[in-house]
Amino acid sequence: MESQQWKINWIKYRNIKSSCIRMALFIVCAIGILQIDMYAQELLEVESGITISESISETPQTGTIRWNSTKQTFQGYIGNIWVDLNEPGGWGKPIFDYTSETERINNDTINEFGKIIDMGSLGRWIVVGDDNNRKVHFVNSNNGNVQTRSRPNVPGFGEHVSIDSITATVGTFNDELFVFERNPNGTWELLEKLTSATGGDLEAYADVHGRHIVAETSTTDLKSYVKNNGIWSQQFSSISASNGADLVRPRLHNDRLLATDDDRRGSGFYVFEHDQASWRQIAYLVPSTGDSINASTLSIFDNRVLGCDQDSGNYYLFTQTDSGWSESILTPIVDGTTRTQIISATMSKDYVVIGDSFCTSYSNICNSGLLFVFHNNGAEWGQQIILTASEDGTFLGFRNIAMTNRKIASASWRNGIFIFRR
Repeated sequence: MESQQWKINWIKYRNIKSSCIRMALFIVCAIGILQIDMYAQELLEVESGITISESISETPQTGTIRWNSTKQTFQGYIGNIWVDLNEPGGWGKPIFDYTSETERINNDTINEFGKIIDMGSLGRWIVVGDDNNRKVHFVNSNNGNVQTRSRPNVPGFGEHVSIDSITATVGTFNDELFVFERNPNGTWELLEKLTSATGGDLEAYADVHGRHIVAETSTTDLKSYVKNNGIWSQQFSSISASNGADLVRPRLHNDRLLATDDDRRGSGFYVFEHDQASWRQIAYLVPSTGDSINASTLSIFDNRVLGCDQDSGNYYLFTQTDSGWSESILTPIVDGTTRTQIISATMSKDYVVIGDSFCTSYSNICNSGLLFVFHNNGAEWGQQIILTASEDGTFLGFRNIAMTNRKIASASWRNGIFIFRR
């Protein structure tokens, strides 16, 4: 008993408002295990240290922390699985810490604010398209400030948007792609308007990453633009599929390009690589199950491509290795049921986020939408957490999601931009 009392006396409290903590301490001593439940409105501070050992149960109370001697890592139990708390790659916090700083950027004076979005690679700037009002909004996610640009006489202005670092594209229905650039003062200015020059007219959908812009056209090809001496120019006439398919929904990451072959119901992934002179197709990938890929769910990151079949609800993730392309199937599950109303996705490093904006059955949340976070632990992919909005009717995950290493931004149609930070 003296040993138990001595260990408990390590603990002191420090007042912090609005920080209600329930903590269970398992103290291992000579006579067994003592569990102490503490309910306090203080922050627990330990002057010396607490030793956390192996868990006595594989299915303990949610929130339990243990040391895994086999993997040599701390783990937390989230209700159905144990997850590593010190993931590799410099994350430094539990991967579920997205919800610790959840915020919504909203502007009630802007109709359909949040309908279509994209987020820059550093996570600071978010661009929001509003084609009904022929406007685009540049949002500073650090302070919520909004810069609005409009083209009232351009049909479809804001139908699709893309952003990377200091460059953003705004699509239209008018064979024009508007390119904006952020100046050193933080102001977004129109740099130039791109057209197809040859071949079919530009459609609204385009993507920008680094020195490349690739745009969808009214024909079967894609148009490619490259930045030289501060100006974007059409590098060559078209990007074509080896089988003559109608390429749509281009997605870029570094010198890789992903597209599919129908704007509503595609059949597979077309992967291209830029070799400093042109884009060349390096792969055509199809799901092993015979499913088709929906164009609105495409995502690419380095050597991985992602897309969904909305009928089955399966997400197909292909990863290029030295031996070829390997396939993983990610299936969003909620309340034991596979979700099939999937309409958006994104990925970054070892994470995939899938949006289900019309889910109505999870924990009595009505039409609020869900974001499913998947993580790769180095060996396999698994569903790790489900992110939700704080209120009904938000349609979280509507149309698209964007992600950086430490931030997720989700469109929600008329309900603003939801941001989850790590």
